[in-house]
Amino acid sequence: MGQLGYHWTKEPKGQYHNGHKCADVVEYCQKTFLPAWTWLENHMHVWTDDNIHLKVDKVPISMPDIKNVVI
Repeated sequence: MGQLGYHWTKEPKGQYHNGHKCADVVEYCQKTFLPAWTWLENHMHVWTDDNIHLKVDKVPISMPDIKNVVI
């Protein structure tokens, strides 16, 4: 492995290393990411742990062009 330039490393355990508490990151999460995620949740398919589909159509009648989201 060493002859090919490979080496053992530890797998990262978290998404953030540094900076996740910086003011600009917190502001982005609170004002941009979380509101967008909340909006998307209203259009997501949902399943239980027993693999039962619970999708409840929450698309407003006034917005028929909105598509369901699968993440």
